[in-house]
Amino acid sequence: MNKQPVFTVIIPTYNREHFLKRTIDSILSQTFKDFELIIVDDGSTDNTNALIDTYEDNRIVYVKKENGGQNSAINAGLQRAKGQYIAFCDSDDTWMPEKLEKHLQKYQEDSEIKVVYNLTGVIKEEGGEQKIILARDDVYEGWCYREILDQGYLTSPSFLSCKSECFDKICYLPTDVFICQDDDLCFKLCKYYKVGLVKEILGVYHVDAPDKLCAKKKQYAYDFIKFWDIWSDEAIMVCGIESLKDKYVKASYYCLEADEINMAKKVYQRACKMVDDSIEEVKNRIKRELQGDEEIIIYGIGDWGKRIYKMLAMIGFQRLTFAVTYSAQDLDNLYGIPIREIGTLISNVDTPLIIASSDYYHEMKSIAHEKGFNKIVSYLQVKRMIFDREDSNGIL
Repeated sequence: MNKQPVFTVIIPTYNREHFLKRTIDSILSQTFKDFELIIVDDGSTDNTNALIDTYEDNRIVYVKKENGGQNSAINAGLQRAKGQYIAFCDSDDTWMPEKLEKHLQKYQEDSEIKVVYNLTGVIKEEGGEQKIILARDDVYEGWCYREILDQGYLTSPSFLSCKSECFDKICYLPTDVFICQDDDLCFKLCKYYKVGLVKEILGVYHVDAPDKLCAKKKQYAYDFIKFWDIWSDEAIMVCGIESLKDKYVKASYYCLEADEINMAKKVYQRACKMVDDSIEEVKNRIKRELQGDEEIIIYGIGDWGKRIYKMLAMIGFQRLTFAVTYSAQDLDNLYGIPIREIGTLISNVDTPLIIASSDYYHEMKSIAHEKGFNKIVSYLQVKRMIFDREDSNGIL
């Protein structure tokens, strides 16, 4: 391409040959055609190169470099970018055909706007069919740095664009940030520039790639903590200590999802101390809300049963019992705790019982009532007591 394109689209990719084609095709299908597409291959060892060779489109620029991480790949694209505006797309996500057209319209509506993002879609299976539904109801635009920093995110760069001049201010992306690198970019853009929001789903976030960073739970949890360590002073100055506390509470949940209970406890305790609270006080509040003491029955041994156990163990509860409707011969304990049929616990009907299932919640609640339990709590209530206690509604 000889003349300056309106948009530069950058795709960083690493060993995504099975997903990259759908991404490239969605970009080449844009209704707005004046763009260059820079595909930065971050040292792939698969057939990415051969895939790119199948395209005969002079808007495509293929860059091969040694592996250095996503931000390194994006920086390589920025160094070669010629467009007035920069847009990004992860190598497994896709755009709707009008994405660039609608972004350009938003810039033209207000000359102060330097950053534009759109609503995000995800694919959901319904009745054997795939439907695109709204991933989250984004609302913030304008000068919204405080709101975005407090919220903890803006969007994935796949659904974001900005004027190329923005990088004169925020410079290239840091290559030592591997988790929350999207947030790092978005925070910096929102700090200095006015943001526009296109309130339409113009892109789809796909979760079928096996090497998504969010799938690496332990790495994600630990790096999430490091990220907010870096941003902690700014978060306190702009949003206040309560906002930063919420980020570390969230970090403790990520640690639990990675089965790092001891680390989760340390991080949660750290969050409590920020607001003159403690794990011991949280535990006492839970006991008051459950109208019980140390003993708790967790009814269910599936994913939510395991989550609830880890949450309560983090807070310091030790007298826990797992209950099931019918016992299984091949599993008699979980985390070293015996699993008992609920019918054998009728002498404990005054003990708080947490129904730890989303799929069979109502059926299990009915069974617990039939057995005489009178302190029945949902798994979501317990989660709220620990991770956003103001939403807890107590006993059902």
